[in-house]
Amino acid sequence: MSKKPKIFYGWIILAISFAAMAIAYGARNSFSVFYVVILDEFGWSRASTAGIFSLNVVVYGITAPFAGALVDRFGPKKVLLTGAIILALATALCSMVNTIAHFYLLFGLVGAIGNGLTGYPANAAVLPHWFVRRRGMAFGIFTSGFGLSFLTVSLVQYFITKFGWRMSFILLGILVAVILLPLIALFSHHRPQDIGLFPDGTRPLEKVKRSSDCAKGPMVVGEEWASINWSLRKAMGTYQFWFLFFATFCIFGFVENLVVVHQVALMRDVGFSTTFVTSIVLLWGIMIALGNLGGFLSDKIGREKTFAIGCLASILGLFMLLLLEQSHDSWILYLYAVSFGLGMGMTGPALGAASADMFQGRHFGSINGFLALGFGLGGIIGPWFGGFVFDTTKNYSTALIVAILVTCVAFTLFWIAAPRKIRKLT
Repeated sequence: MSKKPKIFYGWIILAISFAAMAIAYGARNSFSVFYVVILDEFGWSRASTAGIFSLNVVVYGITAPFAGALVDRFGPKKVLLTGAIILALATALCSMVNTIAHFYLLFGLVGAIGNGLTGYPANAAVLPHWFVRRRGMAFGIFTSGFGLSFLTVSLVQYFITKFGWRMSFILLGILVAVILLPLIALFSHHRPQDIGLFPDGTRPLEKVKRSSDCAKGPMVVGEEWASINWSLRKAMGTYQFWFLFFATFCIFGFVENLVVVHQVALMRDVGFSTTFVTSIVLLWGIMIALGNLGGFLSDKIGREKTFAIGCLASILGLFMLLLLEQSHDSWILYLYAVSFGLGMGMTGPALGAASADMFQGRHFGSINGFLALGFGLGGIIGPWFGGFVFDTTKNYSTALIVAILVTCVAFTLFWIAAPRKIRKLT
């Protein structure tokens, strides 16, 4: 038998996925710092300008099922390369726009397609093939790239201060191309079997033994459920699928996107400097990354408990933003960044790993991609709703209260979906 590699190639696949999250979502989340300078320059309403981001998210959501299905059929390399090229070009071309329609086209439509083909839907279709026993941990590391995307946001804020927003779009497009294209072209593979390996880096005999051992553990789906050859159609016939779909709609689509778009404007409105606001956004992103790294926790205590802890922390963070509109103390923002960041970070890998647990198989890419459509549909409403509330009331209080309630709904839906019960089937 050939010597077992010292480093399991799955870690390289995970590193590519991590980089894609950090860079691709950095390009999208940078809208929050472009948002304020675009408002200053063009004087458009907050609702109509935030609609650019809303369109981006919904097109991303529509693209997601196709991205997952394309990875299932053609492999990740072709899909990810295509997405990275589209995203880089769309981002750079935003430097030339002068009307809101151009922003809707390039950032809202074309850039979103690039994000869908490069980001979470495509990569999440690959990772379950490489990691089984440590799936929660793998998804945690993978999604922590989203948190570190706010390093990219901070870099873009520096570009804007130094070079202006138009040149910043060009530099951001170059960053996407220079980092992602070589990584994907040189190192991307679909399944471990394609290069003579097995999931988790095991050998065939080890795989059998460990699978038997793991069957007794708390995170393994019951044999009856796992024996089903899951297709998107079959998954859509279960209530569990739809509860996961609408949980995604609520917490990631509505709540997260509302905050991503409006947090910088909210903090500026109450009088904090651009430099301080940027530092808070960066801290928030770091906390998301740390929360994501807690994905291993869901392997230990269960997906639902981890998701519940994340929701509670997120609600505390939203309450801090609500309090900020009454008391303009800087400590409130630090507590917001820590609690909301850790909370949102913990919910991501718990939900991602749960969907992989419940609907694993060769069609998981299309199944997971359709779940990501919930993110897109929620993203239509969240950013626009925040802008509409501000344009109407001149503050974000109502939007934040609604976001707290929607987070509670997400928790309830995920708990009823009950991955823990699926795992007990025999």
